[in-house]
Amino acid sequence: MSAANRAALIKKIHRTLKAAYPKFQLPIKDRPLAEHILYACCLENSTSDQASEAFGKLQTLYIEWNEIRVSSTKELAEVMDCLTDPADAAHRIRRTLHNLYESFYDYDIDFLTKENLGKAQKTIKSFQGKAKKMLDFVVDYVTQNGLGGHCIPLNPEAYEILLILDIISKNERRFKKVPGLERAISKNNGAEFGALMHAFSVDFAENPYDPKLQALLLKINPNCKDNLPVEPVEEPETDKSSEEGVPEKPKTKGSTPAKKSKESAKKKAPAKSTTKKATTKTSKTKRTVTKAKKKTAAKKKVKKKTTAKRATSKKKSM
Repeated sequence: MSAANRAALIKKIHRTLKAAYPKFQLPIKDRPLAEHILYACCLENSTSDQASEAFGKLQTLYIEWNEIRVSSTKELAEVMDCLTDPADAAHRIRRTLHNLYESFYDYDIDFLTKENLGKAQKTIKSFQGKAKKMLDFVVDYVTQNGLGGHCIPLNPEAYEILLILDIISKNERRFKKVPGLERAISKNNGAEFGALMHAFSVDFAENPYDPKLQALLLKINPNCKDNLPVEPVEEPETDKSSEEGVPEKPKTKGSTPAKKSKESAKKKAPAKSTTKKATTKTSKTKRTVTKAKKKTAAKKKVKKKTTAKRATSKKKSM
C-alpha cells in the first residue's frame, strides 16, 4: 500500500471511531512517571474504566509501592479482578516495581523527564526485564503521556485491526510497526487517536464477530471484507432417538464388511493351529503303538526259535 493511501485510511479510522465512541476518555497526564508506568500495565488489555478501578484499588488497599512489590501475583490478581486479564497485569506490575527498585532503590523517577527521550525510553524498557512482548504498549503510553513525546500506544489487538484493514502487513504486525502513523496523526491528536483505538481494540478482542464492529471496519475500508474474522460453525449433534427410528438396511450375501471378514479370519486362524497340533499328537501316538506291536512280535519270534532249538536238541539226545 502506498504511503498516501495508508495515511488516508489512518485518518479515516480517527473520524469513524470518534463518531462511534463519543464518550471516550482521554488519559490523565498529571501523574508521577512511576504511576504512568503502573497504570499502563493495568490498561494494556482492559478499558480505561477497568484500569482506573484496578489502579485505585492498589492505591487504597496498599500503603506504598514497596508493599505491592513484595506481594504475590495471585494476591494482586485477586485485587485487580475487574481487569480483562488480571494475572498478566499483576505480573507486569510486580516485574516493573522489582526492576525499578533494583535500579534506583526509589520509586521517584521523575528525573527521567529531563533526560533525552531515547535514553528515558531505554530505561523504562529495562523495567520490563526480558519480557519484550509486553513492554511496547507500556513504553509508548509513558512516552506519550509522561515524557511528552509523540508516540501512539497500541495493544496487540490494535495491530490485528490494522492488519485486517490492510494498513500493515503480517511482517509489520510481527515487529509491531505502523509506517507513517505519527505523520498521519499529529501530536495534538495523538492522545485522542490512541484512546479511541484502544477502546475499539478492547471491544474487538472481546467479540471479533460482532456485526457492529465489523460494520465499522467495512466503513473504514470496504475492501477488507475478505479479511474479517468468520465465526466457526458448530456441527449439530445427531440425536440417538432419530437414529434408532431409522430401519436398518437388509444385509445381502455380498454386503459383509471387510472388517468382519478379517476378524472372522483371525478367529479361524488359531483353530487351524489347534487342529494341526491335534493331528501331530495323534500321529505320535500311532507311531508309538506300532513300535510297541513290532517289539512284541519280535519277542514272540525269538521265543519260537528258542523252543524249536530245544526240541531238536532233545530228539538228538534220545
